[in-house]
Amino acid sequence: MLIIGVAAAYQGSSYQVGTLQTMGPGFFPVTLGVALALIGAAIAINGLRTRPPPAARVGAEWRGWFAIVVGVLSFIVVGKHLGLAPASFSVVLISALGDRQNSLKDVVLLALAIVVVCVLVFSVGLKVEFPLFTWQ
Repeated sequence: MLIIGVAAAYQGSSYQVGTLQTMGPGFFPVTLGVALALIGAAIAINGLRTRPPPAARVGAEWRGWFAIVVGVLSFIVVGKHLGLAPASFSVVLISALGDRQNSLKDVVLLALAIVVVCVLVFSVGLKVEFPLFTWQ
């Protein structure tokens, strides 16, 4: 996060940043990049300060990694062919199945709730031109 934040802030600064009153095209990338860099630095500092006991360390959780990557890829494919609502449902459903503690019922309810939030925020609130449903 730290590296991505610094890179985003650096790239965004090549555009006109502007002020809070008159924001330029570089304002959001710079602000987001600085926020990401600060959060990444806080996570890194916290990770260096606290170490779990050796018995608590476990290997990589490959199921979670795989589910998240496949979830993001499903958002791309489903979003292109079916629209925002099915894409939001698929990314949450698949990604949440990466956690062994989630039940199928909980995952479906979470995915449905996120679809409602996405519709309200992106379609109704921000009027993003990403169709809710499309059949291609």
